[in-house]
Amino acid sequence: MRNRRTVLPVLCAVLAVVALLLVGCGGSDFSSSDGQAIKDDVSSRLDELKSGSGDSVQLVEDTLSGYVGSQLDDMGLSASDVVTTYLQGFDYELGDVTGSGGSATCKVKLTCRSVTEIVADFQARSKGLSGSDAGAVLLQCISDAPLESEEADAYCQKGSDGTWNCLDGLKKALIKLCF
Repeated sequence: MRNRRTVLPVLCAVLAVVALLLVGCGGSDFSSSDGQAIKDDVSSRLDELKSGSGDSVQLVEDTLSGYVGSQLDDMGLSASDVVTTYLQGFDYELGDVTGSGGSATCKVKLTCRSVTEIVADFQARSKGLSGSDAGAVLLQCISDAPLESEEADAYCQKGSDGTWNCLDGLKKALIKLCF
């Protein structure tokens, strides 16, 4: 009976330590290949923005057209004109990727222009202008906006098929950094 009283607390302590070690490993199912897959996904999307071509650029153009397409038309501009000008000088660096189970975070440092600053500058410089004059001022405001580097986290989710999807998390990071 005495051995049992001694063994039970020791056994509980050992099991508690093992449990803590397993929790501390949190994400033993997250491997370096997962981290590389995430970096590859994020990098391929940002490379398209940096080069100014590809599905990522088309997504930005389509989104811009959906929100302000008619206003751009009135200024004699296309979404492509605005996006091409905006992406000049765009750059990025990927940092560490950390994860556990089916979710991960990729550190991203972007160099881009502040949309908020562009809009404020455009409002100040375009008073009284319309049509193509306003369009020319908008493109100039975009070109004149300084490039700024900021960091954010892109959150990624692992799909049921085992592939990582970072698109939604990357969109949120881009919005945070560029505004």
